[in-house]
Amino acid sequence: MEFNHEPGRFFQTDTHDQLLAQLTYTILAADIVSIDQVFVAPAYRGQQIATQLVSAFVNWAKSHHYQIVPVCPFAHKMFEQDSTFQKLWYHPVSKGAQKK
Repeated sequence: MEFNHEPGRFFQTDTHDQLLAQLTYTILAADIVSIDQVFVAPAYRGQQIATQLVSAFVNWAKSHHYQIVPVCPFAHKMFEQDSTFQKLWYHPVSKGAQKK
């Protein structure tokens, strides 16, 4: 499935302009973005659309040299399970873990 992109979201609508699927994101820094939410309309769930949406976003982020914070639980699970996504997973260093 092809997805539309505008600042802050990747999405797809039907012929009546009803939202079928959407991934929202936030640019956190010059090289870091977060996946905030992934939504698929109930009638379209179970068709791997959310997986395709996250994959499309990851490809876009990679091409723009972003690292990704998967805030959305669905996206977070995908990042845990897919080693190719893990390469782009941004893990901030906590202050307590920094070297002194």
